[in-house]
Amino acid sequence: MVANRKAKDADFYNQVYLNGGQNQMYKVSYQDSPYFPIWKQAIEALEMNDKPKILELGCGVGQFAQFLFTYPIDRYMGIDYSEEAIKQAKASNPSHKDCFIVDDIYETTWLDSDYQIVILFEVLEHLEHDLAVLDRIKKDSQICLSVPNFDSASHVRYFPTEQAVIERYQHHLQIETISTFPISQKNKLYLLTGVK
Repeated sequence: MVANRKAKDADFYNQVYLNGGQNQMYKVSYQDSPYFPIWKQAIEALEMNDKPKILELGCGVGQFAQFLFTYPIDRYMGIDYSEEAIKQAKASNPSHKDCFIVDDIYETTWLDSDYQIVILFEVLEHLEHDLAVLDRIKKDSQICLSVPNFDSASHVRYFPTEQAVIERYQHHLQIETISTFPISQKNKLYLLTGVK
């Protein structure tokens, strides 16, 4: 469902991350994040046995990366266009601070690099051209993404049902699984895994 609004600029997100987000969720450890149950299922769904190369688009403050670094991975790169998000990601992942860069998701050359898995948690609903981003991902890459069922000031779109998620993305990747996670009494996130 389209929310009929333009995508927010980096300054908007800089302020969100600086303020810590709703209930200070961007200031807590990954285990205390409301997204942690989704991240746990995502890790279980991903093929982590072969020490993969992972690209996270819209990495935010690096909370999922912090969790990911507890697993053996070959390489991780997280990009976000919020300078404040990247600053916080580097601070909370000091041993991996070189793994986070400020970059534009539409223009990044990292989508042309060597990776096996692409992560897009709570990203696509903020992008006017979400399908163009998916189309740039290399063939045979694993994709793991989450999107919401609710509107927000920063959402360009949201998805009332799992079927709405499938209809939006089924022609841009081969969907393998979709799960629903309640994050409040009425708000849910959909976790989708698939292959490009």
